[in-house]
Amino acid sequence: MIARYTRPEMGHIWSDQNKFRTWLEVELAATETLAEVGLVPQSAAVAIREKGDFDLVAWLEEHPDEVVAFPPTVWQQLVFGTFAWDPVRALKRERHLRQFDAPVSVFSRKHAERAAQIAAELKRFQIGFADCQIAACALEDDAELLTFNKQHFCHVTGLRLASA
Repeated sequence: MIARYTRPEMGHIWSDQNKFRTWLEVELAATETLAEVGLVPQSAAVAIREKGDFDLVAWLEEHPDEVVAFPPTVWQQLVFGTFAWDPVRALKRERHLRQFDAPVSVFSRKHAERAAQIAAELKRFQIGFADCQIAACALEDDAELLTFNKQHFCHVTGLRLASA
């Protein structure tokens, strides 16, 4: 949008900040849904909602060369509701997901092998199958991981966690 031809109200709707807030709401809804079916602890869903004020726009401005992409496991969790929920709620989720323009990273053989290696190395600190896959994507793609779940990911050797 061209700022000088855009009304402030419309500029806000299409702003990066509003886009990221919408992404946050989608992620929060996915986490809360996974908590409802017992795949995520309720306490984690509450903590994520409480920490949801992370300013992704500011982070991106501080890291202009970073490529933003979703690990496939995260995207799978986001899309879950479009298949599992009642049609009205599923359609709402689907509309929110269509607003994303960040790509989903590839999960290849090297990613799967790295995830297996992480799981084997972390026998003492079980972080879960999905978190091993997410960490493997970040490691193999030489990326920083943006997460509030530092309690799990801090045990992964070599994984760079973005300061949030």
